[in-house]
Amino acid sequence: MYTRRYLLLAAVLGLSVGLTLSPAPPAKAQVQLDVVGSSFYARQVMSGTELVITALVRNPSDTYVYHVSGRYSLKIGGQEVATARAGFALKDVLAPGETTVLQKTVGHARALEVDDVEIPFVVTDETTVASYAGYAPPPTVVRLDRGNSAHWGDHYLAELRNDSLVDYFATSTEVAAVDADAVFYQNGKLVGIAIDGLMLPEGHVARGQTLAARFTVPATAVNHDDVELYFSVRQLTAPNVKVQSWAIESPAFAVEGSGASEQLYVTADLRNSSPVDGDPDLAFLLKDAAGRLLGLLHCPIDLLLMPDETIACKEAVPAAEISGPVRAVAAISGMAMSHVLVGPTPSPTRTVPVMTCTPPACPCGRLVGICPNVRCEVCTATATPKPGGRILLPLLRKGE
Repeated sequence: MYTRRYLLLAAVLGLSVGLTLSPAPPAKAQVQLDVVGSSFYARQVMSGTELVITALVRNPSDTYVYHVSGRYSLKIGGQEVATARAGFALKDVLAPGETTVLQKTVGHARALEVDDVEIPFVVTDETTVASYAGYAPPPTVVRLDRGNSAHWGDHYLAELRNDSLVDYFATSTEVAAVDADAVFYQNGKLVGIAIDGLMLPEGHVARGQTLAARFTVPATAVNHDDVELYFSVRQLTAPNVKVQSWAIESPAFAVEGSGASEQLYVTADLRNSSPVDGDPDLAFLLKDAAGRLLGLLHCPIDLLLMPDETIACKEAVPAAEISGPVRAVAAISGMAMSHVLVGPTPSPTRTVPVMTCTPPACPCGRLVGICPNVRCEVCTATATPKPGGRILLPLLRKGE
């Protein structure tokens, strides 16, 4: 595994371009981005030939920016033959100083002849500080190992840890705690991108917690010599919510079967160690004796667990999903998270109001109704109250 540094990429490509920051109003403005480096390659497809253009750009401003766009000029022998707008960005939202990779595929009859690509500018449509203040620093890559299995093919497994000072945020319907993509290089040139790598377990990542990712290597990047990961991370911004805690108890694993039917059988108990009900997700990283990552097991739990309630995980990993012999697995590393954060819910206390009132004067007739809605039912002209008679009010029940 190689660690890519942006300055190294710029030196290899030799296309570093220094741009200045345009003055920006506080609400909306275009910010010009620094183009750290760019590259391109042509390929033949069924419909003809096309050019794949990439650029590494950096946000030089002191605010969050988004909606990245730009302009590419394709040249043959110094003559411009086509132009193109920027394609998708791996990270649409950039924090101050953060980078992203842009990629654009351009179909052109003379793509194989293109010998130069210029990028006059890359800008962002807007800057909005308030909307994106919830983005957080990316997780630390604890380990990144390349593997190959019959089921997943050529892929990477990553063990990640939240070493920031904030808790990452997610929701139950769309897990947005960490979005990750991978970029593959060969001799300094981008040769493939893995979009939407699998992130497990799904949910909130508290400070110090770990999670895992799996990236499939595209066919064009099989012979790559470098890879780097791009993360978009949201931090917890909702007030008065609690990051729930989970206890993984009695984890164990054993090899079952033989030959083609050999598999790794994993068992564990997951306990809700928080004082509130929780909706958990559970996963395990499979490691060999040297700590190398061999596989990723998901143990989905579709139940709401009450405080101190425990649920058992019993899952099997077929040999086809493990990078190497099943018997090479020497340890498992459990990770549990909450799908939904909850707020403190105090025990409801019922208060019964005491209803009192002063009955109206009713010299002729009788009082009817329930306090405080007591009224005088007027008597007829011939009716007279009996001397010494009592006024009777309806009996009130507590709470009425």
